[in-house]
Amino acid sequence: MNVQINLYATLALQTTSRGTGADLIEIEDGASIGDILNRLGVSRDAPKIIFLNGVHADLETIPKDGDRIAVFPPIAGG
Repeated sequence: MNVQINLYATLALQTTSRGTGADLIEIEDGASIGDILNRLGVSRDAPKIIFLNGVHADLETIPKDGDRIAVFPPIAGG
């Protein structure tokens, strides 16, 4: 099955070949968001906010075919 994963800020720069942070990837049925991030080389403690189809999710959430995942690192500003 395929999911779209969007990695933002520093996560985009360190994990994608194009540097855009957005990829359509094929995953195994039953793979969690944590499994997907591990496959992409993202540490389990790197994500601060995760959305699945615009709704808050966590590393244990299991996406379905066609789902969109957005992952943000801790962000500071002022």
